[in-house]
Amino acid sequence: MHSLMGNRNIRKGAAFVFIAAAVFWIGFCFGTGISQTDILQDVRGFTLILWSILFEALPFVLLGIIVSSLIQVFVTEEMILKIMPDNRFMRLVFAALIGLIFPVCECAIIPITRGLMKKGMPVGPAITFMLATPIVNPIVLLSTYNAFTTMPQMMPLRAACGFIGAITIGALVGRAQGKAVLKGGVAPSCACGTHHGTEAEHGLPKGKREIFRAVIKHTNAELQSVGMYLIFGAIIAATVQMAVPTDVLTGIGGGRISSIIVMMALAFLLSLCSEADAFVANTFLYQFSGASVLAFLIVGPMIDLKNTFMMFGSFSEKFTVRLILSILMVCFALALVASLFIGGLYG
Repeated sequence: MHSLMGNRNIRKGAAFVFIAAAVFWIGFCFGTGISQTDILQDVRGFTLILWSILFEALPFVLLGIIVSSLIQVFVTEEMILKIMPDNRFMRLVFAALIGLIFPVCECAIIPITRGLMKKGMPVGPAITFMLATPIVNPIVLLSTYNAFTTMPQMMPLRAACGFIGAITIGALVGRAQGKAVLKGGVAPSCACGTHHGTEAEHGLPKGKREIFRAVIKHTNAELQSVGMYLIFGAIIAATVQMAVPTDVLTGIGGGRISSIIVMMALAFLLSLCSEADAFVANTFLYQFSGASVLAFLIVGPMIDLKNTFMMFGSFSEKFTVRLILSILMVCFALALVASLFIGGLYG
């Protein structure tokens, strides 16, 4: 009952924000006969930034959600486990590469990872898979390429850092034993309310009608959940762009270390879907260094506010803390190295 009420509140909240933004857009961007005061100009600028982010990101979010839903319905954990290599290092590489053909964002990857671990996948490859997939999957790479048309090197840099970072973190935490890492009980469900990792036990959906319903259920639920985070993330990004003076952002973004730390913190707090975060990150490109924007793009898909709660619900507290610290340290190191090559402000 509480879960149902929570889902309803989330939907209402997202709908309210969306309608409010639409009202602002219609009233101040297309309205006539209204005196153009400074406040109205600011609101107009805010809505322009907000809607530019949403309209650019939405097609990729929708595509990613549909493909993700199809995979969650048709692919079982056993299919992946059967093709895992025996070599320990190659397992990590293979786990990181799965994302290239497994376009699932971080919004659903933790329950899937838990299901894989329950079926015997070692901790290292499982964590590598969990961290790499939301970054190196084709939908995310395509959206990153389109978001950074003026900085095309950002897409391969993001893919390389996500790939290397996931393997490194997987190796760091891979010595833990699966039974000690996983919390007992039932695996947490994703946005659709389905307990992933159990499809193989109960069988894949049979019949066209059942398959269609399963895909629609996943798509509808994930769209509601991901859409909420996208809207709120876009609102925060637009607010920062309008409310914080450019010279303040430039002052923070001018420091090699401080700019990376600030953008990592923003990535954690905004909790954007990795299929849309590139469009939000691009809005910060003229206040922060290219390396700090890259840090935003690799930290967010690995660890954010919403995923933190899911991690603590899926894994032991000790392992989760160790995993989060490993993610932050490795991503910071990667961004710091990248800053030697990308350069200062404006990429």
